[in-house]
Amino acid sequence: MHNKDIVARSLTKKYSMLRSINAEIPQALWFYPNGRGPGKHSGKIHYHIEYMVKKDRKQVRSKTPAESNDTSPIEGNGSQACDNETLLAMIEKLKYIVPTDASLEVIKDDWMQTFDARKKIRDSKDVATLVDRMIENFPLSIEFDGSLIATDFALMFPNATNFLDTWDSIQSKIAERHHSLHTSMKSQFFRTLMIVKEKNPSRGVKRVVKGAQKITNLLEGVIEWINHEDDVQQFAASYAKTRLPVLVIKGPQYEDTEEAEAYVCLNKRAFAAGTDVRRAFLLLIQTFYFFNLKFEASLSNFYNVFVGGSLEHRQNVYNS
Repeated sequence: MHNKDIVARSLTKKYSMLRSINAEIPQALWFYPNGRGPGKHSGKIHYHIEYMVKKDRKQVRSKTPAESNDTSPIEGNGSQACDNETLLAMIEKLKYIVPTDASLEVIKDDWMQTFDARKKIRDSKDVATLVDRMIENFPLSIEFDGSLIATDFALMFPNATNFLDTWDSIQSKIAERHHSLHTSMKSQFFRTLMIVKEKNPSRGVKRVVKGAQKITNLLEGVIEWINHEDDVQQFAASYAKTRLPVLVIKGPQYEDTEEAEAYVCLNKRAFAAGTDVRRAFLLLIQTFYFFNLKFEASLSNFYNVFVGGSLEHRQNVYNS
Protein backbone atom coordinates (compact mmCIF):
# COMPACT_ATOMS: atom_id res chain seq x y z
CA MET A 1 0.00 0.00 0.00
CA HIS A 2 2.95 2.34 0.75
CA ASN A 3 4.37 1.94 -2.77
CA LYS A 4 0.94 2.53 -4.32
CA ASP A 5 0.60 5.73 -2.33
CA ILE A 6 3.97 6.94 -3.63
CA VAL A 7 2.85 6.25 -7.21
CA ALA A 8 -0.41 8.07 -6.60
CA ARG A 9 1.35 11.09 -5.11
CA SER A 10 3.75 11.19 -8.06
CA LEU A 11 0.91 11.08 -10.59
CA THR A 12 -1.09 13.83 -8.91
CA LYS A 13 2.00 15.97 -8.42
CA LYS A 14 2.89 15.87 -12.11
CA TYR A 15 -0.69 16.07 -13.44
CA SER A 16 -2.54 18.54 -11.26
CA MET A 17 -5.85 17.99 -13.06
CA LEU A 18 -5.94 14.47 -11.62
CA ARG A 19 -5.90 15.63 -8.01
CA SER A 20 -8.72 14.99 -5.59
CA ILE A 21 -10.85 17.91 -4.45
CA ASN A 22 -9.67 17.06 -0.94
CA ALA A 23 -6.49 19.10 -0.47
CA GLU A 24 -5.27 16.93 2.39
CA ILE A 25 -5.18 13.77 0.28
CA PRO A 26 -4.72 14.87 -3.36
CA GLN A 27 -3.71 11.32 -4.30
CA ALA A 28 -7.14 10.02 -3.22
CA LEU A 29 -8.20 9.84 -6.86
CA TRP A 30 -5.92 6.83 -7.22
CA PHE A 31 -5.84 4.89 -3.96
CA TYR A 32 -7.95 5.58 -0.89
CA PRO A 33 -9.41 3.57 2.02
CA ASN A 34 -12.73 2.82 0.31
CA GLY A 35 -11.19 1.85 -3.01
CA ARG A 36 -12.72 -0.93 -5.09
CA GLY A 37 -11.07 -3.84 -6.81
CA PRO A 38 -7.80 -5.72 -6.32
CA GLY A 39 -5.34 -3.82 -4.15
CA LYS A 40 -8.00 -1.26 -3.22
CA HIS A 41 -7.58 0.45 -6.58
CA SER A 42 -10.38 3.01 -6.85
CA GLY A 43 -10.23 3.50 -10.61
CA LYS A 44 -10.98 7.19 -10.13
CA ILE A 45 -8.26 8.49 -12.44
CA HIS A 46 -9.46 6.13 -15.16
CA TYR A 47 -12.99 7.55 -14.93
CA HIS A 48 -11.64 11.10 -14.74
CA ILE A 49 -9.63 10.67 -17.93
CA GLU A 50 -12.63 9.14 -19.72
CA TYR A 51 -14.72 12.09 -18.62
CA MET A 52 -12.21 14.65 -19.91
CA VAL A 53 -11.88 12.80 -23.23
CA LYS A 54 -15.64 12.75 -23.74
CA LYS A 55 -15.83 16.45 -22.96
CA ASP A 56 -13.36 17.06 -25.79
CA ARG A 57 -15.52 14.89 -28.11
CA LYS A 58 -12.69 12.43 -28.57
CA GLN A 59 -12.69 8.65 -28.27
CA VAL A 60 -10.10 6.46 -26.62
CA ARG A 61 -11.23 3.45 -28.63
CA SER A 62 -14.25 2.19 -30.51
CA LYS A 63 -16.57 -0.24 -28.79
CA THR A 64 -17.04 -3.67 -30.23
CA PRO A 65 -20.58 -4.72 -31.18
CA ALA A 66 -20.75 -6.86 -28.03
CA GLU A 67 -19.92 -3.86 -25.85
CA SER A 68 -22.51 -1.69 -27.55
CA ASN A 69 -25.53 -3.77 -26.58
CA ASP A 70 -27.56 -1.62 -24.20
CA THR A 71 -24.80 -1.13 -21.62
CA SER A 72 -25.17 2.65 -21.44
CA PRO A 73 -27.32 3.94 -18.58
CA ILE A 74 -28.81 6.57 -20.91
CA GLU A 75 -30.48 6.44 -24.29
CA GLY A 76 -31.86 8.71 -26.99
CA ASN A 77 -30.66 10.49 -30.10
CA GLY A 78 -31.32 13.46 -32.36
CA SER A 79 -32.62 16.42 -30.34
CA GLN A 80 -31.79 14.54 -27.11
CA ALA A 81 -28.10 14.22 -27.98
CA CYS A 82 -27.07 17.38 -26.13
CA ASP A 83 -29.06 16.48 -23.03
CA ASN A 84 -27.67 12.97 -23.09
CA GLU A 85 -24.14 14.30 -23.34
CA THR A 86 -24.73 16.45 -20.27
CA LEU A 87 -26.25 13.51 -18.41
CA LEU A 88 -23.38 11.22 -19.38
CA ALA A 89 -20.88 13.81 -18.13
CA MET A 90 -22.80 13.97 -14.85
CA ILE A 91 -22.71 10.17 -14.51
CA GLU A 92 -18.96 10.13 -15.18
CA LYS A 93 -18.51 12.88 -12.61
CA LEU A 94 -20.31 10.73 -10.03
CA LYS A 95 -17.96 7.88 -10.88
CA TYR A 96 -14.71 9.70 -10.19
CA ILE A 97 -15.65 12.08 -7.37
CA VAL A 98 -14.18 11.01 -4.03
CA PRO A 99 -16.94 10.32 -1.46
CA THR A 100 -16.32 12.75 1.40
CA ASP A 101 -18.61 14.72 3.69
CA ALA A 102 -17.53 17.88 1.85
CA SER A 103 -18.62 16.52 -1.55
CA LEU A 104 -21.93 14.99 -0.39
CA GLU A 105 -24.15 17.99 -1.20
CA VAL A 106 -22.79 18.23 -4.75
CA ILE A 107 -23.21 14.48 -5.14
CA LYS A 108 -26.84 14.53 -3.94
CA ASP A 109 -27.82 17.13 -6.52
CA ASP A 110 -26.24 15.17 -9.39
CA TRP A 111 -27.64 11.93 -7.98
CA MET A 112 -31.23 13.15 -8.18
CA GLN A 113 -30.71 14.44 -11.72
CA THR A 114 -29.41 11.03 -12.87
CA PHE A 115 -32.34 9.06 -11.41
CA ASP A 116 -33.71 8.08 -14.84
CA ALA A 117 -30.37 6.50 -15.79
CA ARG A 118 -30.58 4.22 -12.77
CA LYS A 119 -34.22 3.48 -13.54
CA LYS A 120 -33.17 2.27 -16.98
CA ILE A 121 -30.78 -0.20 -15.37
CA ARG A 122 -33.45 -1.32 -12.90
CA ASP A 123 -35.95 -1.88 -15.71
CA SER A 124 -33.51 -3.86 -17.86
CA LYS A 125 -34.17 -7.53 -18.57
CA ASP A 126 -30.66 -8.68 -17.73
CA VAL A 127 -31.39 -9.37 -14.07
CA ALA A 128 -28.34 -11.61 -13.60
CA THR A 129 -25.89 -8.72 -13.99
CA LEU A 130 -28.10 -5.89 -12.71
CA VAL A 131 -26.42 -5.47 -9.33
CA ASP A 132 -22.92 -5.39 -10.82
CA ARG A 133 -23.93 -2.98 -13.60
CA MET A 134 -25.64 -0.64 -11.15
CA ILE A 135 -22.60 -0.50 -8.86
CA GLU A 136 -20.23 -0.20 -11.83
CA ASN A 137 -22.12 2.77 -13.25
CA PHE A 138 -23.01 4.28 -9.85
CA PRO A 139 -20.34 3.18 -7.35
CA LEU A 140 -21.47 5.86 -4.90
CA SER A 141 -24.67 3.89 -4.28
CA ILE A 142 -22.85 1.84 -1.64
CA GLU A 143 -21.15 4.81 0.01
CA PHE A 144 -22.40 7.21 2.70
CA ASP A 145 -24.04 4.41 4.75
CA GLY A 146 -26.47 3.78 1.89
CA SER A 147 -28.04 7.26 2.05
CA LEU A 148 -28.15 7.53 -1.77
CA ILE A 149 -30.11 4.27 -1.96
CA ALA A 150 -32.58 5.85 0.46
CA THR A 151 -32.72 8.93 -1.79
CA ASP A 152 -33.68 6.81 -4.80
CA PHE A 153 -36.30 4.97 -2.77
CA ALA A 154 -37.89 8.31 -1.83
CA LEU A 155 -37.95 9.29 -5.51
CA MET A 156 -39.50 5.94 -6.50
CA PHE A 157 -42.19 6.13 -3.82
CA PRO A 158 -42.74 9.78 -2.84
CA ASN A 159 -45.94 8.95 -0.91
CA ALA A 160 -44.38 6.25 1.29
CA THR A 161 -44.61 6.92 5.02
CA ASN A 162 -41.33 7.15 6.89
CA PHE A 163 -40.65 3.80 8.53
CA LEU A 164 -38.87 5.39 11.49
CA ASP A 165 -41.81 7.70 12.22
CA THR A 166 -44.32 4.84 12.46
CA TRP A 167 -42.16 2.10 13.93
CA ASP A 168 -42.67 2.79 17.66
CA SER A 169 -46.44 2.60 17.29
CA ILE A 170 -46.30 -0.63 15.26
CA GLN A 171 -43.79 -2.21 17.63
CA SER A 172 -45.94 -1.54 20.70
CA LYS A 173 -49.04 -3.02 19.02
CA ILE A 174 -47.18 -6.19 18.01
CA ALA A 175 -45.63 -6.58 21.47
CA GLU A 176 -49.01 -6.12 23.15
CA ARG A 177 -50.74 -8.64 20.89
CA HIS A 178 -48.04 -11.28 21.36
CA HIS A 179 -46.94 -10.48 24.90
CA SER A 180 -45.91 -14.07 25.66
CA LEU A 181 -43.54 -14.56 22.70
CA HIS A 182 -39.74 -14.21 22.91
CA THR A 183 -39.94 -12.45 26.26
CA SER A 184 -36.26 -13.15 26.99
CA MET A 185 -35.14 -10.75 24.26
CA LYS A 186 -33.62 -7.55 25.65
CA SER A 187 -34.05 -5.64 22.40
CA GLN A 188 -37.67 -4.89 21.62
CA PHE A 189 -36.71 -4.21 18.03
CA PHE A 190 -35.25 -7.65 17.40
CA ARG A 191 -38.05 -9.26 19.43
CA THR A 192 -40.62 -7.60 17.17
CA LEU A 193 -38.83 -8.84 14.04
CA MET A 194 -38.84 -12.38 15.45
CA ILE A 195 -42.58 -12.22 16.17
CA VAL A 196 -43.37 -10.91 12.68
CA LYS A 197 -41.20 -13.61 11.08
CA GLU A 198 -42.79 -16.38 13.16
CA LYS A 199 -46.37 -15.22 12.63
CA ASN A 200 -46.08 -14.54 8.89
CA PRO A 201 -44.77 -17.69 7.17
CA SER A 202 -44.98 -17.55 3.39
CA ARG A 203 -47.48 -19.84 1.67
CA GLY A 204 -46.15 -22.61 -0.51
CA VAL A 205 -42.83 -22.76 1.32
CA LYS A 206 -42.02 -26.19 2.72
CA ARG A 207 -41.61 -26.29 6.46
CA VAL A 208 -38.41 -28.02 7.51
CA VAL A 209 -38.71 -30.29 10.51
CA LYS A 210 -35.53 -29.62 12.44
CA GLY A 211 -36.19 -32.14 15.23
CA ALA A 212 -33.51 -31.79 17.86
CA GLN A 213 -31.44 -29.48 15.64
CA LYS A 214 -30.53 -26.32 17.49
CA ILE A 215 -31.69 -23.11 15.82
CA THR A 216 -28.81 -20.67 16.24
CA ASN A 217 -30.38 -17.65 14.54
CA LEU A 218 -34.11 -16.94 14.63
CA LEU A 219 -33.67 -14.19 12.03
CA GLU A 220 -31.62 -16.24 9.57
CA GLY A 221 -31.79 -14.87 6.04
CA VAL A 222 -32.63 -11.39 7.35
CA ILE A 223 -29.90 -10.56 9.86
CA GLU A 224 -26.56 -12.22 10.58
CA TRP A 225 -24.24 -11.35 13.47
CA ILE A 226 -20.45 -11.43 13.48
CA ASN A 227 -17.78 -10.43 16.00
CA HIS A 228 -16.39 -6.89 16.07
CA GLU A 229 -12.96 -8.14 15.08
CA ASP A 230 -14.26 -10.08 12.05
CA ASP A 231 -13.68 -8.79 8.51
CA VAL A 232 -17.13 -8.03 7.09
CA GLN A 233 -15.89 -8.10 3.48
CA GLN A 234 -14.43 -11.56 4.02
CA PHE A 235 -17.72 -12.67 5.57
CA ALA A 236 -19.66 -11.32 2.58
CA ALA A 237 -17.36 -13.08 0.11
CA SER A 238 -17.91 -16.44 1.83
CA TYR A 239 -21.62 -16.03 2.60
CA ALA A 240 -23.39 -18.59 0.41
CA LYS A 241 -26.87 -18.85 1.97
CA THR A 242 -28.39 -16.30 -0.40
CA ARG A 243 -27.43 -13.81 -3.12
CA LEU A 244 -30.10 -11.44 -1.86
CA PRO A 245 -29.50 -8.55 0.57
CA VAL A 246 -28.88 -9.54 4.19
CA LEU A 247 -28.19 -7.28 7.15
CA VAL A 248 -24.89 -8.04 8.91
CA ILE A 249 -24.29 -6.64 12.39
CA LYS A 250 -20.99 -6.53 14.23
CA GLY A 251 -21.89 -7.06 17.86
CA PRO A 252 -23.62 -9.39 20.34
CA GLN A 253 -26.51 -11.36 18.83
CA TYR A 254 -29.98 -9.86 19.40
CA GLU A 255 -28.56 -6.90 21.34
CA ASP A 256 -29.10 -3.32 20.24
CA THR A 257 -25.93 -1.63 21.49
CA GLU A 258 -24.29 1.70 20.66
CA GLU A 259 -21.14 -0.13 19.59
CA ALA A 260 -22.97 -2.18 16.95
CA GLU A 261 -21.95 -1.64 13.31
CA ALA A 262 -24.41 -2.54 10.57
CA TYR A 263 -23.68 -3.55 6.98
CA VAL A 264 -25.74 -4.72 4.03
CA CYS A 265 -24.32 -7.87 2.46
CA LEU A 266 -25.19 -8.31 -1.22
CA ASN A 267 -23.74 -10.47 -3.95
CA LYS A 268 -20.45 -11.16 -2.11
CA ARG A 269 -19.86 -7.53 -1.16
CA ALA A 270 -20.76 -5.53 1.93
CA PHE A 271 -21.32 -1.82 2.46
CA ALA A 272 -21.76 0.18 5.65
CA ALA A 273 -25.28 0.88 6.90
CA GLY A 274 -24.50 2.96 9.98
CA THR A 275 -24.94 2.17 13.67
CA ASP A 276 -28.71 2.62 14.05
CA VAL A 277 -30.13 -0.90 13.59
CA ARG A 278 -33.64 0.36 12.78
CA ARG A 279 -32.36 2.63 10.05
CA ALA A 280 -30.12 -0.19 8.80
CA PHE A 281 -33.13 -2.54 8.58
CA LEU A 282 -35.01 0.08 6.59
CA LEU A 283 -32.00 0.37 4.25
CA LEU A 284 -32.08 -3.42 3.83
CA ILE A 285 -35.64 -3.19 2.51
CA GLN A 286 -34.80 -0.19 0.32
CA THR A 287 -31.86 -2.12 -1.15
CA PHE A 288 -34.26 -4.69 -2.61
CA TYR A 289 -36.11 -1.92 -4.45
CA PHE A 290 -32.99 -0.04 -5.49
CA PHE A 291 -31.62 -3.12 -7.26
CA ASN A 292 -35.07 -4.38 -8.34
CA LEU A 293 -34.72 -7.67 -6.44
CA LYS A 294 -37.55 -9.94 -5.37
CA PHE A 295 -37.86 -10.99 -1.76
CA GLU A 296 -36.87 -14.56 -1.03
CA ALA A 297 -40.00 -16.74 -1.21
CA SER A 298 -39.69 -17.93 2.38
CA LEU A 299 -39.43 -14.34 3.64
CA SER A 300 -41.82 -12.48 1.32
CA ASN A 301 -44.67 -12.31 3.86
CA PHE A 302 -42.26 -11.16 6.55
CA TYR A 303 -40.97 -8.27 4.44
CA ASN A 304 -44.41 -7.36 3.12
CA VAL A 305 -45.60 -6.66 6.65
CA PHE A 306 -43.14 -3.75 6.75
CA VAL A 307 -43.60 -2.74 3.13
CA GLY A 308 -47.39 -2.70 3.40
CA GLY A 309 -47.71 -1.49 6.97
CA SER A 310 -44.74 0.53 8.09
CA LEU A 311 -43.93 2.07 4.73
CA GLU A 312 -47.56 2.19 3.62
CA HIS A 313 -46.52 1.24 0.13
CA ARG A 314 -49.05 -1.47 -0.70
CA GLN A 315 -48.41 -1.85 -4.40
CA ASN A 316 -45.03 -3.55 -4.76
CA VAL A 317 -43.98 -2.10 -8.08
CA TYR A 318 -40.58 -3.78 -8.04
CA ASN A 319 -41.56 -6.97 -6.21
CA SER A 320 -44.80 -7.84 -7.98
